[in-house]
Amino acid sequence: PTRDAGDVISLFSNAYTDITVDTFYAGFSAGGGLTDVQVAGDDVKLYTDLDFAGIETITTAVDLSSMTNFHIDVWTATGFDVIAGVVDFAGDGFGSGNDTRGDTRNTMQAGQWTSIDVSIADLQSAGLTATPTDFSQLILDVVDVIGTIYVDNIYFYNDGSGGGGTAPTTAAPTPPTRDAGDVISLFSNAYTDITVDTFYAGFSAGGGLTDVQVAGDDVKLYTDLDFAGIETITTAVDLSSMTNFHIDVWTATGFDVIAGVVDFAGDGFGSGNDTRGDTRNTMQAGQWTSIDVSIADLQSAGLTATPTDFSQLILDVVDVIGTIYVDNIYFYNDGSGGGGTAPTTAAPAPPTRDAGDVISLFSNAYTDITVDTFYAGFSAGGGVSDVQVAGDDTKLYTDLDFAGVETIATAVDLSSMTNFHIDVWTATSFDFVAGVVDFGGDGFAGANADTRGDTRNTLPAGQWTSVDVSISDLQAAGLTASPTDFSQLILDVADVIGTVYIDNIYFYNDGSGGGGSTCPAPPMGELLSNGGFEANSGDGACWQLNQGGGSVTIIDTDANTGTYSARLTTGTGQVPNLKQERFGASVAGNQNIQVTFRYKITSAFVDGSILQVLAFSERSVGGAVAHDLGNASASTVDVWETYTGTFTTDAGVDEGISLLIQATCGGAATCAGEVIIDDVVVTEI
Repeated sequence: PTRDAGDVISLFSNAYTDITVDTFYAGFSAGGGLTDVQVAGDDVKLYTDLDFAGIETITTAVDLSSMTNFHIDVWTATGFDVIAGVVDFAGDGFGSGNDTRGDTRNTMQAGQWTSIDVSIADLQSAGLTATPTDFSQLILDVVDVIGTIYVDNIYFYNDGSGGGGTAPTTAAPTPPTRDAGDVISLFSNAYTDITVDTFYAGFSAGGGLTDVQVAGDDVKLYTDLDFAGIETITTAVDLSSMTNFHIDVWTATGFDVIAGVVDFAGDGFGSGNDTRGDTRNTMQAGQWTSIDVSIADLQSAGLTATPTDFSQLILDVVDVIGTIYVDNIYFYNDGSGGGGTAPTTAAPAPPTRDAGDVISLFSNAYTDITVDTFYAGFSAGGGVSDVQVAGDDTKLYTDLDFAGVETIATAVDLSSMTNFHIDVWTATSFDFVAGVVDFGGDGFAGANADTRGDTRNTLPAGQWTSVDVSISDLQAAGLTASPTDFSQLILDVADVIGTVYIDNIYFYNDGSGGGGSTCPAPPMGELLSNGGFEANSGDGACWQLNQGGGSVTIIDTDANTGTYSARLTTGTGQVPNLKQERFGASVAGNQNIQVTFRYKITSAFVDGSILQVLAFSERSVGGAVAHDLGNASASTVDVWETYTGTFTTDAGVDEGISLLIQATCGGAATCAGEVIIDDVVVTEI
């Protein structure tokens, strides 16, 4: 876009006036070299067979302190990741020990220009100095492969949102009017402040604290701050009725600030019972940043579940020394929680469902199965009681650490269920884990490995929380792909001891996993039905479409044959999958089986993503036996390929076989991939 010359520092672009660049291919670069070319009449840099390259402006230091963003355009013929690293030499040359670098990593889209635009604040969060006055290098790095890239429009710019000035000219946003009982204010003209012992405790590190005014508003100025302690030790402050913490911060440059809320647990600093919950936020240069975080999130980050002795607030400038203006430091109750130690209203009533679509352990809405115990012998806590809340039967777990709900006497088959549900109420906020455990058909700790899938949720204080999680997500978290022997539900209060009210514990089928009005018979000589996804105009008949946190969709825009196919899209921690269960009922034990299908990778599988193929020998005794058929190659993009895998059924198979095709992603933030599946065929060989 057109920008004022003073708002742009351009290294290479026909749109702007470029500064002097020493080199676009420094001596340490690795690759096939650099060529100046034209694309449709536009000057472009072509890096051939690139591993990494350095662009340098060492001769004349470049000051980025007034810039808000970095931009570069990159074109690649194939999809891979490119890192752009912005490096500042801190005024004393390369290798002085003061060099800083902030990276942005992006996945290139094959055959098209990718515009990378990242804020300087994000680069500072990634490691670039908070005062980038000596930009000297831009590193271009092709990740994990050797790739050819075309590069254009390399520049920094100011988008008008920040920068300019070293002190605020406008006051922080005015806090809303609240009842006095709903606010505990440490410092704000809007409220009545409590007594604070100090805003700069003896252990603080920095240039000190000054009381100043900004546009007539009282403000705290921390100069050259590393960290500071605000203390209320003399008089303990009880935050148990508060739901949120708020602080306003202004900085001239962008960097991260941590605010840490500390509770001394009633016995002073250093007793071993101190707890602290932090919130970390990136400041926007030249403007007020309002930090507002729930007490529940601070508790998830380490603050006690019963914060009745708040004694310190730690302000920490991360990785740099920075000057900050601070206003409106307070806690408040937003009316969403707190108040009372027991629920006064019943848990939400579950919807009406067909009996065959529900397996209920405990709910007045459904017919419950037999449960051996709701408080197994290994449970830890004050015990369980049957109580009523507004006429509704409820389980009360007092002072709970963890408890086991067991159905060991009669195995429970969850293979037709799609979701797990439980309602939980707490008077204070903390995290709650529900773990679904399958014993594999041979009892606890038998030869068939026990499997468990957990769901962890933060419970808001003083209200019912409905936890509803898909079975596929539990499977992604560790539960077996064939949960035919559900035997335990573990209820775990995370990190603290807490009292919980429990209702509506059940599994259900929401009708989404298994598609189609009619599942056709398999083709002659084949075992699996609807492998081409054409049945019933592409409604997914016979298949379970398990989202697994990602996306599974029947599409009509790209198919190997026919009209329809299945598309799986995965990302960080996601396991979208296709599954067809218990087909080929006549298959005998020790039978060789072949699985083939056509697939097209439409978005590169990167950073830990894989395309897995698993089969299962289904047994009425002992549960299913898994067969890992190996991963499909995911190295080629936008080309239909053929996958072939084989396995031999278990000798005890008597309920057919199952097939699972899943796009699995690990924990890497950049893990991703997308694939289209078609023409799945399973045969005896």
